[in-house]
Amino acid sequence: MNIYYKISILTLVLISIGTFLTFAIFKFDLKKIKEKELDKKIIMWFPLALVFISGLYFGKILRTITFLVILFFCVLEFKKMKHKKSILLVSFFVLNIIGLAHLGLFHLIPNYEIVLVYLIFGTSVSDVFGFLLGNTIGRHKLPEYINGKKSWEGVFGQILGAFIGVLLVHQYLFSNNYLFLFLPIGIGCIAGDLTNSTSKRILGIKNWSNFIPGHGGFLDRFSSLSGSSLLTFYFLFVGGLIH
Repeated sequence: MNIYYKISILTLVLISIGTFLTFAIFKFDLKKIKEKELDKKIIMWFPLALVFISGLYFGKILRTITFLVILFFCVLEFKKMKHKKSILLVSFFVLNIIGLAHLGLFHLIPNYEIVLVYLIFGTSVSDVFGFLLGNTIGRHKLPEYINGKKSWEGVFGQILGAFIGVLLVHQYLFSNNYLFLFLPIGIGCIAGDLTNSTSKRILGIKNWSNFIPGHGGFLDRFSSLSGSSLLTFYFLFVGGLIH
């Protein structure tokens, strides 16, 4: 079977499972799900997945265009925040862009397209598991100066999700032994997610924009990927897998 068909099937399966679990933890209460805009979030998973698969299939040119579009909207979102632009907020924005820009450096890695699949799946499943565990068993809150609304269970869920995402790719798509990537992916997702939520708390906003309905905007949606890209790249660099 063509590898792109396999990636598409695995993506659809994960979206289906994620949809069911999301509905399940809210006891299929459609009113509550709509209040939290989870219905919009789930719907937007499909075009986001299509962009990811298309980027793999059509190659470097489409990936470059996609990055430039994301960069444009990230800048637009940040420029809208005309107040409270502290050094911390500017640092978050710059690091977020730098992290995403590292996606363009992955071509320096042997089998870089395979590594990108591990990265994208690991990051996506990490986000989902962090959300699910945080909302179901999240009892032990993080310190207030980090983010008092998030829990240690949610943080663990991000590590667990990264491992499951990487394991699924290893099991069903590629035989390359990249299971160790779950660690920088999971930690990077945590760092990206926490810096994003801290920045929003400083600004006193829930979402950066409505450009991606249900996902809080481009800065919100790609903050975890920014962190995981940055950390994974240098993890491989230190490990001698980048020449």
